[in-house]
Amino acid sequence: MEIIAKIQTDFPTKFGIPRQSGLVESLKGVITFEPKYRNPQGVYGLDGYSYIWLLWSFSENHREGWSATVKPPRLGGNKRMGVFATRSPFRPNDIGLSCVKLERVVLDEKNGPMLYVAGVDLMDQTPIYDIMILSVSGFGENKSEEKLLRILIPESLNYKDTFKDIFDKYLDYYEMKNVKTTNMGSMFELQYLVTAKKDMDEKAFIDEIRCRNGNLNISLGMMPDKHDTML
Repeated sequence: MEIIAKIQTDFPTKFGIPRQSGLVESLKGVITFEPKYRNPQGVYGLDGYSYIWLLWSFSENHREGWSATVKPPRLGGNKRMGVFATRSPFRPNDIGLSCVKLERVVLDEKNGPMLYVAGVDLMDQTPIYDIMILSVSGFGENKSEEKLLRILIPESLNYKDTFKDIFDKYLDYYEMKNVKTTNMGSMFELQYLVTAKKDMDEKAFIDEIRCRNGNLNISLGMMPDKHDTML
């Protein structure tokens, strides 16, 4: 495959890069095409779309051979998963796929078309093999996507391990992101980033938490920039 472009980002090394595109929309990047691909007609109509796919190279992770299983950091580095069920950079082919927000297309006199994007998860000067539009057509959602769980509990309840058995039963992954007091300090609001197990019974999950938190408010929804669904 030919490299068609490279991206400029604020990450000179792989350390600190988000594990997935779109998690931190404030992270920006600029895509500059290689001289061979700087024909402005190649991006004609692209500014009519909000998101694009980037097919790129894990340029710093070339190595001999591959492993069928890996230990993703997001699972604590203790659980093995099949490489094709992760975003591990150590793959049979050193290829990555990211969906980024297209903020604007600029026709630069010197460098030709330049794409300004947000929500990047790529190292500076990462080679890009292809760019495609994201066209949403209403296909089904992935039931195992990360969601934000908020639980209200009374101040007297020890929140540290209160829901551990329930989480272990229904979730593949959970991480406490925030704890704050509310209602004049008489309650805690707990916020977790969670990934449900396949075919999880969401109602049963919520009902078990309600039995534990005294039937106080619980919300389970998309990431913080989306609207949560109150349950």
